This record gives sequence, C-alpha cells and structure tokens, in this order.
Amino acid sequence: MGDFFGLLIIFFLMAYIYLSPVFRSEKGILTLIFVLLAVRVGIAAWNGFVGPTLGADSDALQFFEEAVDLKNARIFTLGSGVRVYSQFLGYFMWIGESIFLACILSVVAFTFSAKHLLDICDSIDRGPFKFHILLSFGLLPSMILFGSVMLRESFQILFFIFSMKSFITFYIDRKIVHYFLGIFSLFLMGSLHEALLIIAILILPIITLFNYNKIGSWPIYSKGKLYSYILLTIVTLTSFAILPFVIEELSILSALNGGDITRYTSNYRESLVGLGSRSAYDAALNFSSFGSFVSSTFVVLIHYLYYPFPWKVTGFLDIYAFIEVIWRGALIFFSFKSIFIAKGNMRRLNILLLAVYFIMALVWSSGTSNVGQSLRHNIVHYWILLVLGMPYLMMYLRRLFKT
Repeated sequence: MGDFFGLLIIFFLMAYIYLSPVFRSEKGILTLIFVLLAVRVGIAAWNGFVGPTLGADSDALQFFEEAVDLKNARIFTLGSGVRVYSQFLGYFMWIGESIFLACILSVVAFTFSAKHLLDICDSIDRGPFKFHILLSFGLLPSMILFGSVMLRESFQILFFIFSMKSFITFYIDRKIVHYFLGIFSLFLMGSLHEALLIIAILILPIITLFNYNKIGSWPIYSKGKLYSYILLTIVTLTSFAILPFVIEELSILSALNGGDITRYTSNYRESLVGLGSRSAYDAALNFSSFGSFVSSTFVVLIHYLYYPFPWKVTGFLDIYAFIEVIWRGALIFFSFKSIFIAKGNMRRLNILLLAVYFIMALVWSSGTSNVGQSLRHNIVHYWILLVLGMPYLMMYLRRLFKT
C-alpha cells in the first residue's frame, strides 16, 4: 500500500507542476522540472525496489528503521533533529512500510523548493536566468543523491528557501503576514537539526534589523517606528521563549544556557570524525583565547567551503568534492561581485542573502569534520550562491566565449 501511495504522489506532483504558473512560465523550465522530477523518482525507485544508492545507506536507513519503530510503538511525541524527521516518516508508515514512499516525500520537498526558488528569482530580478539557476540547483549530483532519499536535507532546504522567500516578500510588499510566515518556516527548519535552530536564532534579528526602516509603514501599526519595533521585538522574544517547550531535548540550548558550548561543539565534531574518516580534515575550533578562536574559525570555514585542497585529492570522492569546491568558489566570487554591481534595494537584498549564507556556513563548519558531511551540509544553503552569483557568472561566460 505504501508503494502505491508513493505512485499517487508522483501523479499529484506531475499535475501540480503542469498546472503551476511558475513552472509553465517558460517551456524550457517546464521541461527541465519534469526531467529533474524523473531523475529523482528514478533514484527513489532504485532505493525502494533494488538497493541503496550512494548516500542512502547508513543514515537514511536508520531514519527509516526508527520511523517504523516509532509507528509500531505508537509514539507521537515531538522531539528535535532526528526524532522530528523520523516521527514525520512514521506517520506515513501507517499507510505502508515503504522505502519508496519515504524517498518520494523528499522528492515532494524538492519540487516545492524549486517552486519557491523560482519565486525568489522573480522577486529579485533574476528572471532571465531562472532556467540556469534551476538547472544548477536540480542537477548538482550531491543534491540529487542526498535529496532523493530518506534524509532531512530536502526538508531543511524547503523550509530555508520558503523562510527567505517570505522575508524577501515582506521587504518588498511590507505585509506583516510574510514576516511571521518566515519566522514559522525558520523554526520548522530549526526543528530538523540543532545547528539549524542556532542559525534561525542568529538570522531572525538580522532580518528584523534589515527591515527596520520599513516597520513604521506597516498599516497594522500607526504610532511610529519605535512603537512598532518594540511590539515586533516582544512577539519575536515570545516566540523564542515558547520554542523550548514545543521542541524537547535540545541539548544545544542546554549547552548555551550552561555556558558549556565549547564542550558541546568539540564533542559533536568528534562524533563525526568516524564518519568517512578517510576524508576527514584536521581543522577544529580553538577556544584557548579570543585570537585563537577567530583564527581557528576562519581555518574551519575555509576547510568547510574549499576542502579537499588540490594536494589532498586521493580518490573518487575527493575528485568529485574538489569539482564542487571549484564550482562553489566561482559562485562565491560572483556572489560578492553582485553586491558591487546591484543598485538600491537589490543591493541591500544581495547583502542580506550573502550574510545569511555565511552565517549558515560558519555554524555548519563548526560541527563538520569530513568531506561527506561537508557535501551534505553545503547543499542546504547552496541555492543562495546560485541566486546571487549565477547571473553574473553566465554574463562573464558569454562575454568570454564571444571574444
């Protein structure tokens, strides 16, 4: 029954894509999204009926097994990280214990992520480059392998893209509902991983301050900017206050409250060293002094974004990861260039998106210790580099090949 329900979802996705104005806006985009859907359905079918693909063995199977156990034990509590995602899968396991169905749910998340990504492109004048952005977003091999199986990444990406789409829409049309939709989506993203919850907590004040000059113009408030800002701050702090009661077992929050975040970070990194130890890199945060912390943070970030270095490439995984490093480096360069080329509000939005990208990269890097983990973590915020850097990369390539 689970496999059959997975097939029904595929037909629903096909109908949704065909009827969606966003996908139908261009024939090339409509064709491309169907191709991307077919690739992911193929990966899901292989995992469901043949055997695990790369990236769909250890963690993915563990999620599935825990989901089945939770369903059989009739456990319906909310947790954080692994527990939330396993519980989510467990609800669908009542239909049928199907690996195929579990994988198709990730395909659903990708489809809606693609839709919201195209919406962002329309909002910030990336229309002429939507096809290239969607192509690069959907055909990145690590995005396909990790985003078509029973892993959290597809839903992390979905909630992250939707939250930033909501905040961008709020900045443009000043409707407060989009602000709170963005907050809600950030918390959903954070519920899937403790590091993402920290990222949500760091991003929200920046988003709020970024929109400060817009707050006084909200129709719902009429007593000036200061009053509006205070009211918004109260709502934001209230949201954070009730979050620990909704999401249980947040060990990262306990570490923050107890002043023991250094030990938590070190233990978390050490727990990952054994995962793909052949591709582990020797970079860790140093908390011995402020200067050591700053310099080690920079080193860890460089490893997260650009490892393996050319002299460290020794096998197939390293070769592929190095290709991604080159691609990522080019996109980062042109993303910075976008800030200097864009004007007015678009420049401010570009700065905001790039700041959010590096906040996420900094937090992820503190708990990443090998190439495999880096590949998985980098796909969550990869789309920002495409939105910012892809148009200018394409323009550069066109000029290069014309001369």
